[in-house]
Amino acid sequence: MNSLLETKDVDDAFELLLVITGIICAIMSQYPEYFWRYFAQYPEGYPMALAATRSLILPLILALVLWISGKLVTNPRYQAIIKVFAWMYALSLTFGNALMYLLGSGWLPLDSSAGALLGNIVFFLIVPSFNYFVVLPKYKTIYPQSRFLQSKIMFIAASFVALLLFLFTAGFFTPASLPT
Repeated sequence: MNSLLETKDVDDAFELLLVITGIICAIMSQYPEYFWRYFAQYPEGYPMALAATRSLILPLILALVLWISGKLVTNPRYQAIIKVFAWMYALSLTFGNALMYLLGSGWLPLDSSAGALLGNIVFFLIVPSFNYFVVLPKYKTIYPQSRFLQSKIMFIAASFVALLLFLFTAGFFTPASLPT
């Protein structure tokens, strides 16, 4: 019974995270000029609204697909892996959006090098730490048989893959010339 309540709590928390992140993505794509001055990786003259949309929509859709896959998979071993990976990916998206908001809106008046340093701290320390100390213990009690959840090496590898996937889908790795 306790495991069922913990599953519901952690699942509800993730779904709320996606709703909030979706709202933030909608606001950021509507008013990109306030959020993208430090992190726009697109060529000069590239339409800012298109850059914002490209950087927000695909990651949000991928986070949703990961989560739905984790909910629908019937094998508990795969379910644990997909759900934890979805958390890793969605938290990268959420913290990345929050950082862009804080820098772009002037709440953190930092230059681009200090903003990049803060971004590295967020992505390489804060997001994995939050996952490891807050999310992972919940799933360890829900899926005690999962070898993935017991392995620190697998956790680190999955965190790295989730971060790279986020950076790729959010457009941080883009070709030099994109069609406009």
